[in-house]
Amino acid sequence: MRENELTLIFFDLETTGLNPDSDEVIEIGAIKVRDGNIIGKFHSFVRPHRNIPSLVTNLTGITFEDVENAPSPDDIRNKLEKFIGNYPLIAHNVSFDRIFLEKFMGKRLDNEFFDTLELSRIFFPHFSSHSLQNLVKTLSLKKEEAHRAVSDALMLYYLFERIVLQRKNSSPYLLHNIKRISNGIRNYEFIFGDNWEKSELEEESFEWETKRNEQQSGESLALPFNEDFKEEKELFKKYFEGNSYIELMHYDDFLLKTVKYALDNTIIISLYSPLLREKIETMAKKFGVKTYSFPNSNRFICPKKIDYLLSHPDLIPDNLKMNFATLFSYIYNTRDFNLEHAPTHVVKNPLLRLLSFCDVPFDQCEYRNVCPLYDAVKKARSSNLLIVNHSFFFNGINLKYDFLNRDTVFLEAYRLIKAFYSAKIGFSMNDFLFFATYYGFDDFSIHRIKEAFRALDEKRIGDDVTSIVMQLKNLFSNVENPLLSDFFAKEYFWLEKRVNNPIIFTSNVKVKNMFSKINSTLKNSLFVLPSLGIDGKGNVLMDFSGINGKEILRTAKSDKKHLSIVPTYLHSPNREEFVAEFSRLLNKVHIKGNKAVMFFSSNEIMKKVYFLLKREGKNVKAKGIDLKGEKSEIELYLYDAPILSHDAREIYFIRLPNISSIFYNSNLFTLYSSFVLKNIALDVLNPDLNSVVFYFDGRFKTPSFRTKYEDVFVTFPIFIDREDSLLTILSNWEKRNA
Repeated sequence: MRENELTLIFFDLETTGLNPDSDEVIEIGAIKVRDGNIIGKFHSFVRPHRNIPSLVTNLTGITFEDVENAPSPDDIRNKLEKFIGNYPLIAHNVSFDRIFLEKFMGKRLDNEFFDTLELSRIFFPHFSSHSLQNLVKTLSLKKEEAHRAVSDALMLYYLFERIVLQRKNSSPYLLHNIKRISNGIRNYEFIFGDNWEKSELEEESFEWETKRNEQQSGESLALPFNEDFKEEKELFKKYFEGNSYIELMHYDDFLLKTVKYALDNTIIISLYSPLLREKIETMAKKFGVKTYSFPNSNRFICPKKIDYLLSHPDLIPDNLKMNFATLFSYIYNTRDFNLEHAPTHVVKNPLLRLLSFCDVPFDQCEYRNVCPLYDAVKKARSSNLLIVNHSFFFNGINLKYDFLNRDTVFLEAYRLIKAFYSAKIGFSMNDFLFFATYYGFDDFSIHRIKEAFRALDEKRIGDDVTSIVMQLKNLFSNVENPLLSDFFAKEYFWLEKRVNNPIIFTSNVKVKNMFSKINSTLKNSLFVLPSLGIDGKGNVLMDFSGINGKEILRTAKSDKKHLSIVPTYLHSPNREEFVAEFSRLLNKVHIKGNKAVMFFSSNEIMKKVYFLLKREGKNVKAKGIDLKGEKSEIELYLYDAPILSHDAREIYFIRLPNISSIFYNSNLFTLYSSFVLKNIALDVLNPDLNSVVFYFDGRFKTPSFRTKYEDVFVTFPIFIDREDSLLTILSNWEKRNA
C-alpha cells in the first residue's frame, strides 16, 4: 500500500469506567484521514444503563444530563460500522479502546488496530511521559479539549503526523530491526506505506559503548580537602559499636557528621528519598569523599542478552515482542544502559526484569567491559561512601555482593517496613515460557509449563499453589539463573489474576529471618528515623526487624508551630460523598499562596480529588499523573511516594497508609500503618514554618480508636464535629501566627 493511498481512522471512546465487563461507552469520537486530509468526522453521545461516576464527570465534564436523551448503542452501530469500514483503526492505548469498541459493536472487528502510545514510545523513547496530554504539550501540538472523544481523536492525528515525520528521520538500522522484531505482530505498512522500514538498509551495527561521564553514573570524584575532623569522627564512631537506633527529625547535622566519618571509613547509607540522596552527594563532593550511588539492580540492560535476542527475535513470545522493540529503541537512541534516569515506560517494561540479571561470572563474560552492572560493582567496591535504596537489601541477589561488609546507616528507617512488604516477585506463564525458550527447553518441558498454568487457571485466589510451584522449580532446577533461584527460594507463594491471567507471586514473610540475613552481611547498623515508637509500644522498628540495639533519643518535638485537626463531621474517605465534601472544605480552609501537600492511601481517591481540583482551576499536580519535576501550590502524593516538599503550610492525610496485611492481624496492620503515618508527618514538617495538619479517617470518629492511636498525631489533636468550629479555630490560629 503506497503512502499516499492510506485511509486511517483515529478514534477515542469515553466510558463510565475501566472495567469492560460492567462499564459502558458514553461518547464516541472518530475522524477519517486520507492522503493527509481529514475527510470525515463521527461523534455521538451514547445513553448508558447506569449513572456516570463523579470521577468520570470530573475527568471529562460529561454528566448524565448530557447522555440521558442520547441514542442507544443499537441506534449507532450501523452508522459507526459504515464510517470505520475496514480501514486501520488508531487509538492511544488501543487495547483498552478495542475491548470497549468490540463490546459496543457486539462482534470482533477484522480491522487492523494500531497504538499511538506504543508508537510514541518507539519513536520518542526518551520522553518522560507518553500520556496523550503530555505528548501534545512536549511536542507543542495543536491542543484540543482534553478527555473528550472527538478532541482526543484530533490530537491523536496531530501526534501521528509527528510520529510519521520522526520515522522518516530515524536510522534505517533501527527501523529494520523494529520490523524484524514486530514481524507477524504489526503490519506497519498499513499506516506508514510499503517502504516504511527503509529497506535500502545502510551498513550499520549496534555498538555497545557505555557512558563514562562519572557524574551521570552517580559517582562523585574525590576532591582534596585538608580539614581535620579527627575528634568529631571519633565521637561519631561510637554510633557503630553494635547496632543503634536514633530518633531524629531533621538530618542535616547528622548527615554532615556521616559524610566526614566516611573520609577515612567505608560506609553504606540506605535511604528512600531522592532529595536526601542529592543532599548527601553534594556534601560528599564538597569534602572530597569518594561516593557512589548504586543503581537499582533490576534496571540495567544486559548487553549479552540484548545482542542474543536481536539475533534471535523468534525466541521472544509474541506478547513481549513490542516490549522488546520499545526497549531496544530506547537503548539504541540514548545508549543509556544503566537506566537510572530512564522514563517510566522503560523502567516498567515487563521484559526488563527478565533481562536484568547476570548468569555468568563477571570475569568470564565477554561483555564485562561494557556491562553496566559490572561497572557499578567496581565503583561500589572502590567507594568510601556507598548509597543504596532500601529495596536493595530485600533483593536476595544483592546480598551476595562482596562490598557490603560495612557500617550501614538506614535513613528514613520507618520506610523499611513498606520496603519489606513491597519486595515481591511475580511471574506469569509467558515469563516462564520466555526463560524456557531462552535456555533451549524441549517441547515437552514447555508443554509442562503450560499445563502447570492451566491448573493455576482453575484455582481461586487464596488456594494453595505450592505443589504447582514445586513442579516449575523442578523444571528449572538445572538452569543457572539467579532471578529464578531467588524466586524459588522465597518462603510464601500466592496466586493473583490480572486480566484473567494467573500470576504466581512470592515473598519473604519471616521478617526477622530476612533482617537477620541483612544484619549478618553488614558490619554494624544504625537506624535513623523521626519517631521510634507509637502509643507506648516501645521501639516499633526494633520489634519488627528483630535487630536489637541501643536507643539514642535526640528529637525535640514542639507543639507551638503545628496544629493537628481531625474533621470528624466528614464522611470517611472510602465513601462516594467524601471527595465533594473534601473539595468544599479545602475551598474554605486553604489560603491561596500557601503550599499544601496531600497524602493518599488510595490511588482511586487521589485521582478523584485531583481531577475535581483541576476542574476547579486550582494549581494542582499529582505525582504519577503530571510530568515529573513540576512544582505547584497543591501537590498530591500516595504514601509510597518519596517526600519532595518540606515547605508546606497545609498538610492533609487521607486515611492511614496501606501496609500489606497479607500476613498480619488487623492490630499489627493498624500499628504499622499508624507508625508510618506519624513518621511521614514528622518528616514532612518544617520546624521553621507554622503548619496545619489535617487527618481524615472515619475510624477517628470512634472514641476507642482515638484513645488507642492518639500518639499518631504530631501534636495534640483537636477533634472537630462542626464546620463553624473548624473555621473559628483556624481563624484564631492564623491571627496568633500572623
